[in-house]
Amino acid sequence: MKDVLCKVRYVSNAGILFDAEGQTLAIDVFSRDGTGLYPDTPPGVRKELLEEIGAGRLNMLLFTHEHGDHFFKEDVLEAWRRNPGLRVFSTEAVVEELSRLGIPGECLGAVSGGFLDVGAFRVGVLDTLHEGAMYAHVRNLTYLIEAGKQRFVVSGDAAPCRELFAGIAAWSREIDWFFLPFPYVGLPSVRRMLEKELEIRHIFVLHQPRPEADAQNWAAHAKEVCGRAKDKLPRPLFPEGLGGWYPLISSGD
Repeated sequence: MKDVLCKVRYVSNAGILFDAEGQTLAIDVFSRDGTGLYPDTPPGVRKELLEEIGAGRLNMLLFTHEHGDHFFKEDVLEAWRRNPGLRVFSTEAVVEELSRLGIPGECLGAVSGGFLDVGAFRVGVLDTLHEGAMYAHVRNLTYLIEAGKQRFVVSGDAAPCRELFAGIAAWSREIDWFFLPFPYVGLPSVRRMLEKELEIRHIFVLHQPRPEADAQNWAAHAKEVCGRAKDKLPRPLFPEGLGGWYPLISSGD
């Protein structure tokens, strides 16, 4: 299996756009958080994404679940209008919302397991529970991504439990980049599970609250925990702002 040059663009609260030698994979890229706590897809980035979709250079969207800070249905509808061949894969709840907007069934796919081939990427789907007792009824999809020799995980809002990490380990214990919400690295109990179940080379922190809305200083606390941790987990990347591209170091480097 050959090495593939990959990079990722951080485009919204938990939205990322992978690029592998000109082929793209989009997860949770259209979002709008009604609470104002988490950042939405910026207008300029939204415009660029819609242009890429309209030109046929981005033909598939993946979403982890139906919450607005991960999935904004009106933007997906606009994307489909610009490219009627667009395919959208997610949970049944997301598919039902888009179907009610008039997007035809042949463009939608409800998934709960198995693998999807997306250009240079092979994407596994792990059906997981959403974090938090109040969201116990919400299905969340964790994506397991293969790009050449590299292995990436995008957890969405999956509850950070042993079942999740054991499910990931059954696919691959060695993870080149884990894209996860900030509480995963800010809670010592979760860090212990990560260290025990997986061998993680790099961590990319998503789902950070807006600085002006973070009255509890959650992001700062997570960074403090990472700074004083004595475990073997790598120092996470906390990206500043949205819209930037980041190179993803290959597993052999």
